[in-house]
Amino acid sequence: MSIEIYQQATVLAIFIVLLAATYYDCKSSIIPIYLFPILAVIVVPLSIIHGQPLLIESLMGLLIGVGTFMFLALLFKGGGGDIIMMGILGWCLGIRGTLMLIFLASGIYTAVATVLICYCAFIKKEKNVLRKQYPFALFVLAGFMIGLLSGWLF
Repeated sequence: MSIEIYQQATVLAIFIVLLAATYYDCKSSIIPIYLFPILAVIVVPLSIIHGQPLLIESLMGLLIGVGTFMFLALLFKGGGGDIIMMGILGWCLGIRGTLMLIFLASGIYTAVATVLICYCAFIKKEKNVLRKQYPFALFVLAGFMIGLLSGWLF
């Protein structure tokens, strides 16, 4: 199997699982725990058979994804679904891709949340605007698409 086929299969699997995670996260604010282990069952054997990406890079990406979101879950009201999501995506994307995805998703999240907070606080005059949470899987999907289309992830 060539590297192009491996990357295409990985990208398609990630996209489908992120789309499902976004749907559930937007609908119920819960990412089903089983989605990303399914992604791992698809992608990990492909990466082991093909030898791409390197095992140590995949493990480091997994640790970066899990560590970052476990830390954020302790500070904010993060969930286990986000931690598992970023861990498996970390395995799939490696160190550079995981850091880029976290940067892109967080940047998009910050920009959208700032606009929504300003709109709700100043135009709608709502109180307790800062207590709202927005589904993060949507921003991970957006960051993944931007990173993919710009060539920053693979």
